[in-house]
Amino acid sequence: MALTGMTAQDMAEKTVKLLCPNQVPTETQITFLEEKFFIPISHQLAPEKVLWQTVIPALPTGVGSNLSADCPTDTEESRLYQQYFRGDNGYYLILTAAGLFKTTPVEWFETKKLKRILFAELEILAIAPYFDTKHTMGNKSALFYGKKNGNYDLFAIQKPAAEALMQVMTYLDPEAVFFKQYTKLYGLKLSKLWRKKKRLSDE
Repeated sequence: MALTGMTAQDMAEKTVKLLCPNQVPTETQITFLEEKFFIPISHQLAPEKVLWQTVIPALPTGVGSNLSADCPTDTEESRLYQQYFRGDNGYYLILTAAGLFKTTPVEWFETKKLKRILFAELEILAIAPYFDTKHTMGNKSALFYGKKNGNYDLFAIQKPAAEALMQVMTYLDPEAVFFKQYTKLYGLKLSKLWRKKKRLSDE
């Protein structure tokens, strides 16, 4: 009850700033994301409220490229998104009191489905430095989750997004049953230990 849900307009404005950091967001970009993306997603998640959200822009080149230009785009919304955001197809992460949801623009516009990682399925959700702390330049925050069935994923997110998530989780998991904050154990190490099924150390 202490948490206030995010509005679709707030999410759209913050997202455009992350996707287009070197330009002033346009009203067209904000309105498109609000009306075609965040409002429909909010309706699908209802009655759950969106408590936290961020986007991880796609890598533009190389083996890890995730541009929507490389994906089938059959809907008008997909084509417009590609036009407004230079082919981005990065991950959108959305948090409610039920769990974490993820999608990419192409996945959403083509299927209208979100992938769910419910809190009841988690063994751990953690925030940590992405790289070893000796890397001080460009060391983003890592968001790691490990499910009870062994599945896991790791995302590099902006530090302001990580700080906002930690604030939300103090309300959702006040006893730190599954939410952990690490300063020495970093994200890449977390995923390596998880793959080897080794116990994660406490700090």
